[in-house]
Amino acid sequence: MVRLFICIFIMSLTIPMGWAADPYRIYVSADGSDTKNGSTASSAVKTLTKAHSLIKNAAPVNRHVEVRILNRDKGGATARFHQQEVVWTYTVPGYEVRIMANDTGSRPIFDGCDDRKQNCSKKPFFKFVPRYENAGGIVINNIRIVRYSAAINIGSSDAPYHTRGNSITNVDFNEIGNAHDPDNMGPAYSAVTLLDSSKNTIKDCTFTNIVNKITSKTPLKDEHKDDSVEDLMRLIHGIYLAHGSSNNTIQYNKFARISGHAIKLRNKSNNNIISTNIFIKITQASGSKGIGAIQEWFSKGVECASWNNRVEKNTFDGDYACNRLPAVDYSNILEGGNCPAPASSGKKFSVVGNSTVDVECRSLPR
Repeated sequence: MVRLFICIFIMSLTIPMGWAADPYRIYVSADGSDTKNGSTASSAVKTLTKAHSLIKNAAPVNRHVEVRILNRDKGGATARFHQQEVVWTYTVPGYEVRIMANDTGSRPIFDGCDDRKQNCSKKPFFKFVPRYENAGGIVINNIRIVRYSAAINIGSSDAPYHTRGNSITNVDFNEIGNAHDPDNMGPAYSAVTLLDSSKNTIKDCTFTNIVNKITSKTPLKDEHKDDSVEDLMRLIHGIYLAHGSSNNTIQYNKFARISGHAIKLRNKSNNNIISTNIFIKITQASGSKGIGAIQEWFSKGVECASWNNRVEKNTFDGDYACNRLPAVDYSNILEGGNCPAPASSGKKFSVVGNSTVDVECRSLPR
């Protein structure tokens, strides 16, 4: 017994401070099967929903969790997953849950439509629903999300909990909204939504073709049936921060072809940093309503204004008609709503060090 104790003690001295167990990993493949256990690349599952189920059942603690998505299928083509919708709840306090490409090669694609570009999803690709206060640590990295009505929702009205400390990096959002299926899908609201969520990072992402399109067949909610086509197009945003989504960082992203505002802040979403982004072809004009890359809004008489949001070192390169793009749409800026300013020196926006270009829409991507 003494020898055993001595051996364990000596081994403990060789373990560096801060050591943690290897991440708990589940692999996902376009050629996978949800009958498998996902523990290796060769036994990968097919869906993120199955990966989530396996992780919940295993309930790993005191370690990071990684969902590794294989970049290519068996034929060598970029992996493409169709019509996946996942509601994620599992987190590990103090650790990250990383949903990520397996390597740095071609980014795997999550496509909201089937392989004929039909029967497109009407729900978000990824929805994080917290199960306790201040849940977080969700990291989504190095994937592409195309042809969904909405891409990622962090936080949910279905759960009364605040979330924090999540990260979305190097994600390509393309054809988000209803423009890819306007006869069957109502107008959408955002590519990424943060709802009652703080201290998150959205960085090095591209938001392209985030557009609503309205036809005579577009299904509309009763609340929108009297809205103009331009108003319905403007409903969608690249990023929507709402209901206490504060102290977030939105940095080094590119926003292009967005029929609404690129970023919208609503109801006590304070102290966010919007820095070093590029905005091209932003905001469809709508009568007397203004144009700008960023908008602040709240429901008058019910909600509160948002304060002290910093807009710094960004490049503004044209509105939806490729005319000069203001940093902020001030046409809807009201006073404080039901809440006073957080300080006597409080401002809605600090707009400094930004630039516009001489020839708008000059660097418009496809």
